[in-house]
Amino acid sequence: MTIGDDIDAFDSSCVSGVGPARGVPCGHAGCLSHVSHPCEGCGRVAGQPRDPAPGLAEAERSLRKNKCGLRAELNHLTHEDCKSIADEMDRLRSDRDRWRESAACMARAEHDRTIERDAAMSEASRLRALVKKLGGEP
Repeated sequence: MTIGDDIDAFDSSCVSGVGPARGVPCGHAGCLSHVSHPCEGCGRVAGQPRDPAPGLAEAERSLRKNKCGLRAELNHLTHEDCKSIADEMDRLRSDRDRWRESAACMARAEHDRTIERDAAMSEASRLRALVKKLGGEP
C-alpha cells in the first residue's frame, strides 16, 4: 500500500475528465452500491449522474485534479523526507510544550505576585488602622 492509495479511485476521472456511462461502474469497488452518498471514484449516486448545483461540478473536477497532483507528490516522498517531516513535527510539539510550560510558570508567578501585593496592602491597611487607633497620624 502506498501513501496515495486512499485517492487511487480518482485516477480514472483525472485522466479522462469524464465518468463512466450511466449504470456502468467506475474503477471504485462498490461504485453502483453507493446509494446514500456519491461514489468516491466518479461522484455518481448508484451509477446515475447527479444534478449538481451551479459551479459544483467544476469545483469537484478541480478537487479531483488537485488530489491527483497531490497523489503524484506523495508518491515521490522518500523515507528521509518522511523522517524529516516527523522530526520537524516533534520539534514543533516540543516548542509548543515548552511554551505552554513557560506560560503556566509566568501565570503562577503573576498569581504569587498578586497574592504578595494583596497581603502587603492588607498589612499596610492594618498598620494604618492601628496607628490611627493609637492616636497617631495615619
